[in-house]
Amino acid sequence: MWVLGLCGLTPSLRDFARGFWVSPRRHPDFAWAWLSRMLITLTLAMGIGYLQYFLRDAVHYESLFPGSTVEQGVVVLVAVFTLGSVAPTLLAGWLSDRSGRRRPAVFAGGLTMALAALVLTTATSWGSAIAAAALLGAGYGMFVAVDQAMVTQLLPTDADRGKDLGIISLSNSASNTLGPVIAAPLVTSAGGYPLMYGVAAAFAVAGATLVWRIRSVR
Repeated sequence: MWVLGLCGLTPSLRDFARGFWVSPRRHPDFAWAWLSRMLITLTLAMGIGYLQYFLRDAVHYESLFPGSTVEQGVVVLVAVFTLGSVAPTLLAGWLSDRSGRRRPAVFAGGLTMALAALVLTTATSWGSAIAAAALLGAGYGMFVAVDQAMVTQLLPTDADRGKDLGIISLSNSASNTLGPVIAAPLVTSAGGYPLMYGVAAAFAVAGATLVWRIRSVR
């Protein structure tokens, strides 16, 4: 009886899972937006995820500031990231609404995040870490403010808006999961932190570039 009951449920479960599938062939703009967001947020996940170790191993924060801890340095950089995001977030959103154009702001945000990562491929000073945090905050602010508005214009059907927004949000979860997995072997390789941040910059450039594949919004 139990087996028969399980077999009876299988088609229902299959249909339920199938209901979360959005065909990239039928809805290519939605698929490009998902992939673009995943790649750009992957840069953020890699940069933030290894920030504490970067300060310890590359910047030598505790030697620069005796009596301070690496964790305190991370708090300072997170504050710089947050403050650096405020004005670009508001400005990008305002300009995007005024012009009706979404893609340029998303593209600019991704490239600014790539620039932040590139700073850390060539410099390991505390000043460079501050500059990178400010750039990363500015880029992410521009990106996140307009990308969410753009995505709402790309949802496949009105009836499934909640589900489709949930699928888009999975791109963030995917990047947070993949970020440490990709970063760990890069950091421990001969290339070290410069290689890891270089790869992170490449992801941001790729994600920013893919936004131009979206055709149904400007």
